[in-house]
Formats: sequence, C-alpha cells, structure tokens
Amino acid sequence: MGKQLIASVSNTIIFYLVHERQNWEPILKRATYVTVSDGNMIEVKRLDKYTKKKREACHTYQEMNADTGYFCLEDFSNQAVVETLLEQKQKSLHQAKYLIFDVRTNYGGNDITYFPLLSYIFPSDRSLKELNPHGDINYVNYTERNVDIRIRLFEEFLESDRLTDSELRYVSEESLQLKKFRGKGFVASPLESEDGGKPFIKSKKL
Repeated sequence: MGKQLIASVSNTIIFYLVHERQNWEPILKRATYVTVSDGNMIEVKRLDKYTKKKREACHTYQEMNADTGYFCLEDFSNQAVVETLLEQKQKSLHQAKYLIFDVRTNYGGNDITYFPLLSYIFPSDRSLKELNPHGDINYVNYTERNVDIRIRLFEEFLESDRLTDSELRYVSEESLQLKKFRGKGFVASPLESEDGGKPFIKSKKL
C-alpha cells in the first residue's frame, strides 16, 4: 500500500500508490526484477516461481476469566470452521459478559462467515437502519470486466464440495445482482434489507 512499483522492462515507475487488489500479473510477467520503494530503496527481487508457504490461520476461543471470552480469528474464508467453533463454545459464549475479537491479523474471507458472530455483538431485534440511522450506501462498480471477473471467482468457489447452504445461497444471490447490473457502472444500494423491517442481524440459535 502506498509504495512505488518499478519493473525492469522499462526501468520506470509503473504506479505510485499501489492500492489493494490491483492486478499486476500481466505487467509483472514481462519483468525479470522488481524494485519495491517507498521513497528509499528497500529491496530488489528477482521474479520467479516460489513454493507457496502453507498458512494455518488461527480460529480459536478461550475463556480469559469467568466473564470474558477471547476469539482469535485470522481469516473468514471457511464458514464451517467458525460455525463449528461457535457450536463447541456455546455454553461459554452465553455465560460471557464481555467478548474480545482479535482480528489484528486478518487474511480476509467472506462476509457471511462472520455474520453469525454479530448476534453476540448487537441486539437480535435491531435492524441495520436502527443501528446506523444515517443510512450508509454501498457503491458497487458493475463494469462488464468487474462482473465477469467476479463471476469467474464464484465459479471457482463453487467447485468446493464443502460449501454450506448459506454460502451457496449467498453466491446465488450475488450472481443475480451481478448479471442484473452488468455494464451499468457504479450502482448505489442501501445496506439495509429491502423490506426495511427485516433485521439485518439475526440471532442464531446454536
């Protein structure tokens, strides 16, 4: 983030502010070395294929004391893991007065994976509109390219044989939205449910 990226193809700066999720693959395939800089030279790296290091994300819960529980959640890519953790710690969670969610290391994932946690943070009978009366708007850029890339990612995601019902439902609903607004550019949509009365956060009975 915020660093210069220099490719040795032309020995020129490609971009000054490297934002998250920029796709540099087509350019980097043409380069032999890259220089990473934030104003001062940091390092020059030779581009090559490296063995991907296996990452074991933390998904744990422990009782700090009689009143406080501690979650370590380093990613939200596996809904089943989080739901299993909640089921296993059900008794302790209902007894806890305070909960700590440690997401200082966060490798990302899917929104629906953390939705079950929200019922332990917010009242189950409150809608998002009540929690945030200012009515935040979510803007999505539905260019043809963005939509096509997203749909391909969904297709790869669906190849897994360990998807939950809610994950399948989420992909189905999102795919419909993508196809509906494909090519229409930025589309504003309220984060509140369409009927306005349906609580955004539902209490999950474990």
